[in-house]
Amino acid sequence: MSNISVTDLKKLYSQSTIAPQLDVELCYSGIHVKVNPLKVKDKKELLKSIESKNEIIVNSVLDDIISKYVETVDGSELNPHDLTTQERQQILVYIRVANGEDECKIAHQCPKCEFVNKNIAFKTNSLNEKKFEGERENTNVIIKNKDSQIVLELGVVTRRDEISGEEYIKKNKLKTMTDKQFAILATVIKNVHIKNGSDEPQTVEFKDIGEKIGFIENLKASDLRVITEYVESLDFGVTLPFNFTCTSCGHESQEEVNVAVFFIS
Repeated sequence: MSNISVTDLKKLYSQSTIAPQLDVELCYSGIHVKVNPLKVKDKKELLKSIESKNEIIVNSVLDDIISKYVETVDGSELNPHDLTTQERQQILVYIRVANGEDECKIAHQCPKCEFVNKNIAFKTNSLNEKKFEGERENTNVIIKNKDSQIVLELGVVTRRDEISGEEYIKKNKLKTMTDKQFAILATVIKNVHIKNGSDEPQTVEFKDIGEKIGFIENLKASDLRVITEYVESLDFGVTLPFNFTCTSCGHESQEEVNVAVFFIS
């Protein structure tokens, strides 16, 4: 029996294995991309980043994975930082689906007793996908003041926006979930304009997210609602529904698998 080197083994495997690329239409931009299945070495790097318990490191690894495993059909450049949050989640789901398995095992916490149920069978084709409907432009909403109007220019959150929020959170050592949510909410605000009668609108110059957060914190609850309603109206992307039965308390409900949990399953 003759021996072969590890290098030859890797070459033989790559030549005999056809990667099942998936054609995916991104849910916001409509760009058509090809998605490849994740290799073990990159999943290992992801798991190591998760062990660090540093969300910024984890997201950086995910950005690298998207750059490596996704390409546009027309050959144009795809910058992971230009993707909306929903498109990023969509891509991660399809990278996982590209493995070709009909079923995987997931973990899910019971919403009633909080017991973590493990090894739940989930069909990888059991996903719902909804495309963005409407104009892909920022939406203007108006807050009426006594003698003027404050026009908020609101838009979808991109990965670039998230990075800006992450940097602010890290710089200011924000720990509470509420502080983090306000930082992300601030990224929805793209511009603010002030209208005074017939005068030309003036644009507010924000130095950083911190100033946007300060603006949000001084809004009345009813005015803040116009921002949260906009966020709630962005109903598109991929969801992973399944029928859940808790093995501890017997609670039954319709639940959704967390995208991150599904991706590393």
